[in-house]
Parts: sequence; structure tokens; C-alpha cells
Amino acid sequence: MIIAGLMTGTSADGLDLVIAEFLPDPTVGSDLVGADPTTLTVRILAERETPFDDQLAADILRLLEPTDLPLSLVSSVDARLGRFCAEALSELCTDHDLSPDLVVSHGQTVRHDITDGQVTSTLQLGQPAFIAERLGAPVLSDVRSRDVAAGGQGAPLVGLLDSLLLSEVEAPTAVLNLGGIANITVITPGQDPIAFDTGPANALIDILARRITDA
Repeated sequence: MIIAGLMTGTSADGLDLVIAEFLPDPTVGSDLVGADPTTLTVRILAERETPFDDQLAADILRLLEPTDLPLSLVSSVDARLGRFCAEALSELCTDHDLSPDLVVSHGQTVRHDITDGQVTSTLQLGQPAFIAERLGAPVLSDVRSRDVAAGGQGAPLVGLLDSLLLSEVEAPTAVLNLGGIANITVITPGQDPIAFDTGPANALIDILARRITDA
């Protein structure tokens, strides 16, 4: 199965794209029963980082400010980012002659509100319908809201991958991710993994760097 993944971070500098093939691991299982369908191998087929145009980046950064903003800006960014994602992925597919069976598009987080330690709302923009229409493939999006509805934080998502990559560690292991917002994953053998956001990282660093350098 070929899956395309799209991700934008809170640094709001561009779109990361990857197209990967997921297959049952042929080394697991006997010759009689074949590959184990519960164990997957992953092969990267294509990847790219596409910078935002200046206006889209500026409008996304406006939406990240802790102030009231016009709904028209929210709607506009949602549509423009959706079209941007669709175009960027279409170009990547064309360049590598690939056709994804599924697209997973995270979208741009513009709100993630927490009150007394509980996430009260989360909002990601980047209308997935534009991607589905352009690529002709199903699109999975809005991947945080279900966890929030179940009482979770909806973040960080990277802890799921950390758990898979470090599933065989023999001692407690911590992984720190310095994204727009920093988060940490702690893997302890025989226990459920722990993952949580620790606070701002590149999002604030980028803002300060732009102000200091007038970039």
C-alpha cells in the first residue's frame, strides 16, 4: 500500500511531504503461511520540503497570535493551504510517477487550547477536499480531534512513531523532539509509553530570529 503523508509544523515555514510503501514483512512467518500481515516494512519512495509563499506564511503566523482574528482569514487560509497541499503533492507524484492509495494530511495547527491541563479545542487548517479532488485518493485528516474527544491531549503524535522505533529498548529511554513545540517521549520496557508537550521551541526561536535580524 502506498501512502502519502503531509505535515506542516507550528514554525509555519513550509510543507513536508513523503510517499512511502507499506508491505507485510517477508522475513516474519514461515514459507507455509507467508508474510505476517501484522508486521510491516516501510520503504520511502519520495520526499520533499516545499516552502510556503510569503503571503501564506504571513497569514498562518497571524492565526497563531493569541488574539481575535476575522473568520474570513481562517476560511481563506483553510482553502489556500488545501490547494497548496494538493498542488505540492500532485507535483511530487508526477515527478516520481507515483499514485498513492491513501493520503494522510495533518494540516496546519492554528489553535490548541488548554484549560487546567485539559485540551478544550484543537483546530488544524488545510482543506483536505482539495487534495482528494486533485489526487483522486481518499484523504485522512483531522487526526487529533478524536483523542481530544476521548479526554486526551491530542498531542504529541510523534510519540506513536517513537514507540514503534524504540519498541525493543532494554532500558528506559527518552526522546526529545524540538519542533515548533517541543515534546518528549519516554519508553520503558514493559510499560505504556509516556509522551507530552514540554513547551515552545522553534516557533518562538523563529520569531525572535526574525525580529533580531529584521528578516
